[in-house]
Amino acid sequence: MFTHIPAECTIHIFTVSGTLVDKIEVENADSQNGIAHWDMLTREGLEIAAGMYIYHIESTLTGETKTGKFAVIK
Repeated sequence: MFTHIPAECTIHIFTVSGTLVDKIEVENADSQNGIAHWDMLTREGLEIAAGMYIYHIESTLTGETKTGKFAVIK
């Protein structure tokens, strides 16, 4: 789950080697503002592996960006 994000944004998730894992288009209503759920599947529908990942969030309204990393432990 991604929290504290813009109501309208695009989230790209990459491996640490730079391969695109998934892309999430977020268009939240007021009741869901700031939250996006990710099913932890690749764009091809495969389960992701444990490890480090990088996310890049870009607001579609302001163009502001945020980049960070997270770990998946199984």
